[in-house]
Amino acid sequence: MLARFVPIVRTFTPIVAGVGRMNYRSFVIFNLVGGVLWGAGVTVLGYFLGRIPFVRDNIEAILVGIVLVSVIPVAAELLRARRSGAAARARHRAG
Repeated sequence: MLARFVPIVRTFTPIVAGVGRMNYRSFVIFNLVGGVLWGAGVTVLGYFLGRIPFVRDNIEAILVGIVLVSVIPVAAELLRARRSGAAARARHRAG
């Protein structure tokens, strides 16, 4: 259900549920509940935030900021993996 609210995770959740042999009925129920909460939540949030002048006047900058903040964990993990891979290769060459 929570995967609906995380952009990249939402894409891979069905695959992980299948590989983990999650009960299909449970998956469908959680997926439907998450989808309804996501759809209704985003709509209601958009309605109320759209009534705030600061948000309405700066929506483009806010959306770019949200995208950048969403990408930070992925970029950090890629950098961490690259550094640990480089360190492992250096140890392998030296050892």
